[in-house]
Order: sequence, then structure tokens, then C-alpha cells
Amino acid sequence: MNNSQLTELEEDIQQQLARTEERVRDEERKKMEVMLATVQRKHENKVTDLHATLDRLLKNQNDSDINESKEEVVQLNQRISDLSQENEQLRASLLQAQTNIAVLHSELDKLKNMYADQKAQHQRETDELRRMVVEYQSYASQIQVLQETNKRLYDSNDGLRSALASEAVAAKRRLSPQNEIPARRMKPLRQSTLNHSSSEPDPTKTTYSHVATWADRYLDSGVSLPMDIVDSAGSDYDSDDSRSSVETVHHSYSYVPSDVEISEVKSEAAVSVAPSRASSIASSLRRRLSAFSTKPLEADIEETEEPVPMYRLVLAGDAGAGKSSFLLRLTLNEFRGDIQTTLGVDFQMKRMLVDGEKTSLQIWDTAGQERFRSIARSYFRKAHGVLLLYDVTSESSFLNVRAWVDQIQDSTEEKIPMCVIGNKVDLREQLPEGSCVSSMHGEKLAKVCSVSLHLMEEC
Repeated sequence: MNNSQLTELEEDIQQQLARTEERVRDEERKKMEVMLATVQRKHENKVTDLHATLDRLLKNQNDSDINESKEEVVQLNQRISDLSQENEQLRASLLQAQTNIAVLHSELDKLKNMYADQKAQHQRETDELRRMVVEYQSYASQIQVLQETNKRLYDSNDGLRSALASEAVAAKRRLSPQNEIPARRMKPLRQSTLNHSSSEPDPTKTTYSHVATWADRYLDSGVSLPMDIVDSAGSDYDSDDSRSSVETVHHSYSYVPSDVEISEVKSEAAVSVAPSRASSIASSLRRRLSAFSTKPLEADIEETEEPVPMYRLVLAGDAGAGKSSFLLRLTLNEFRGDIQTTLGVDFQMKRMLVDGEKTSLQIWDTAGQERFRSIARSYFRKAHGVLLLYDVTSESSFLNVRAWVDQIQDSTEEKIPMCVIGNKVDLREQLPEGSCVSSMHGEKLAKVCSVSLHLMEEC
């Protein structure tokens, strides 16, 4: 009985579940239908909106196309107008260019005609210039011949002057009854430098200075005095300078003995004269030469009628270096503080014994001013040696030594001995330290210039 009840109860429950399930399905179906209807309405609304929007877009696009077409038409019309105007301008420019070309053609024809005329004129001028060159070469050769002839005449004149001087000295020897007359300087003669051979020497007996001890004193310092046997002609002169020179030349044949005049002759102290010693001179050490001491004249050396070799020395250097004082000290053993500036040239004669042989020095004192440089160059050409002086108290005179050396080398065909002398060394103590040219600087300059260096006092 329980089973039947359970069966019935189970059937009732199943029926209720079926009814409930059907009811739920109906409710869900209705909800789905409502939702589908809602979604469909929304979709239809969206489609309607999209159609409306599409219509608006199409309308806007049509309006935009119409506006753009109008703007493009306006721009095209403006461009066509501009191109037409530019075309007109180009046509005008073309006409102007054609006109200019025609004018240039006419000018070119004129220039061609002018060029032809100038070419013909240039040819005529070239022919004339060639004729002038031929004439110039002819004149130059004639001038060269005249210059060589003039030079030979000057050399002959110098030889005659030297011969006259030797004859005057020989006449003076014959007229002098004694051999111990003190030498003195001749009276200055006012004459041209080209006519100094006509001067008459003072009839006093000359004395020879013995310089063997001198040679021994600065043999180690590289001093080189010219001893080669050369012609006795005087200094060579430039033709222009010789004509215009009217300066006073003092012919002094006074020979004062030095402090070593009576010393014994030392053959081993002979002074070298070969030009090959120029390299040894460059490496020589400096030597300080003290002032010449004044001594009474000793007995004169026996004189003979034989001619003695004559060597020409030239003093060079800036104005105020003490060249005239040096020459006065060397020849007369005197020092003067009131010597006037040398104008043109001045010269002194100095006789001495070298290795027991009589030697005559003709020492020329040249002016240091710039205006007399051309005169000095003419004396360098025939000089056997140059003494180049600078003032140790003047830096400018020391710096100009290189320029003097170059000028001397340019003026001479062959290399001649040169000696650089630092003058006024005794004044260093009176001036502040560092204001004077030191001996070390002088040595360096002498090595660079390949010359010897000596320092002199009281000159």
C-alpha cells in the first residue's frame, strides 16, 4: 500500500514539475519575444539614423565638390592670366635682346678694327724696341770698355802715386843728415783724394817700428796681417765718387815706435797671411790690446834704397767708433779727445819691421756716415786687409758689424783678411753693468763672421 501511495505521489510530483516547466518556458518565451522586439526596434532606429546620416554626408560631399570646382576654376583663370602676362614680358625681352645683339655685333666689329690697328702699332713698337735694345747693347759694351780703360788709368795713376811717394821718401832719406830725428806728422794738404800723390812729404827721417813682439803677442789670438807680395797700386775708386770727392786727405809719414820697437826679432812669432787661415781665425780667442805706451825714439834702423812692400789696410765701422783715434794712436802714439768727424777719407803711413823685413802700411780711415759708404766700398776692393771697429759702449755699432762684413765681402772679388776690434774698453768701468757689449758677445760675433776679435783701450 505504501508502494502505491509512493507511486501516486511520484506521479503527482512529475506532473507538477511538467506544469511548472511548461509555465517557466512560456514565461521565458514571452520575455525573449519582448527582448527581441526591443532589439529589433533599436536596430531599426539605428538603421534609420544611419540612412539619415548617409544622406547628409552625400549632400555635404556634393556641396563640397561644387565649391572646390569653383575655386579651381578661379585659380586656373588667374594662372592663365599670369602666364599670358609673363609671355608678353618674355616677348618684349626677346626683342630687347635681339636689339642688344645687333648693337654688340657692331661694337665687336669696331673692336676688331681697333685690335688690328693696335696690333700693327705694337708690331711697330716691338721693332723699335728691338732696335733700341741693339743700340743699348752697343752702348753698354762701349761703356764697359770705357770703364775698363778708366780702371786701368786709375791703377796706373795709383802706381804713379806710389812711385812718387817712394821717390819722395828716398829723397827725404838722402836729404836727412841724421837718423835720429823724431818723426812728426805732415802739414795737412787741402786737395782731392785723387790728387794726393802731388803732396811733398816733410823732409824728416822716418823710423821703422819693430813688430815682432806684436806678432808674438797675438799670434795665439788669430790676428792675420797681409804679407803677400802684391802690386803697389793705390785704392781703386768708383768713377762717380772720384769726380765728386773734394775732401781733405792728410798724408802723414810719421812713424812712432811702439813699446816693443827695440825688442828682439822672434821668427816663431811671425804673423800668418795666407787666406787659408780664415777658418783658424774664426776659432781664435779674444785678446785685450792695451794702449800704446809712449817711449822716446830709439836709434833708427839702417835704411836702404831698396823698395819695401806696401800693404793697404782700411779702417771701417760706424761713425763714432773711434777709427780716427785708433789710427792716431797706431801711427803717432797719441790720443786726442777733440778729433773731428772724418769727412770722406783720411790716411796715414806706418813703417815697421816684420820678421826682420821692412814693411810699409798705408792705412786708410774711411768715414762711417751713410753718405760716404759708396766711397768706402771703392777702397775695400784694393785693400789687403780690413780692420773693423765697433764701440763697446754703443750697441748699435756692434749690431752693424754684420752689415759691414757683408758690405766688405760684396765689394771684394776675393776674400780678404778682416779683424774685428772692440774699441773704448776702458769706458766699461764708468758705465752701468749691462749697458756695454760684453766680450762674450764679441767672441760669438767673431766666430760667426769668421774673423778675429781684439779689444782696445783708450782709443
